[in-house]
Amino acid sequence: MEALKLKIFDVLTKKIAVSEFENWLYDSEEIIENIELNTIYFDAISINYKGKNWSTDLNNIALNYLGETYNEIIEINKLCSAIIESEAFPETHNLLSDLQRNFDFDKDYSVLWKLYILKDYFDLVAEGVYQIGTFKKEADYYSKKALEIILKNEKINEIKTKLEIILEDFKP
Repeated sequence: MEALKLKIFDVLTKKIAVSEFENWLYDSEEIIENIELNTIYFDAISINYKGKNWSTDLNNIALNYLGETYNEIIEINKLCSAIIESEAFPETHNLLSDLQRNFDFDKDYSVLWKLYILKDYFDLVAEGVYQIGTFKKEADYYSKKALEIILKNEKINEIKTKLEIILEDFKP
């Protein structure tokens, strides 16, 4: 099950291609041998990975079987990647707004607080109070730092441990 958790994380965070994940899934002896005993195996192997909804379906499996913490890490990864890839100021501003809406900051994810504060600066730029300046570079920096922290140790089996690393590396 741990191998499947890590592979789901890798494919949902685009660390590996969906075709690579699908091939691994069908070739895994553990999954094939235990498909009738473990519903996550059955559900994962039942997804149409050629269809357009495979990512949503796999996200739902992750949420149902692997928990909210696991999904928060995946969402942090997706948003940080999108911030880095964004080129226009309004796109980055919208992504920072999404980050603010989608996460519970009471959990004290320090890296999210850094991006939350930057979102306020982006608001001031949008209102014409500040010039664009280096805010995009800072958003990219903190997004890259979050991705490095999340992915720095491929041997970590528990995603919760990755959250603890984020908290440890980004003390407010």
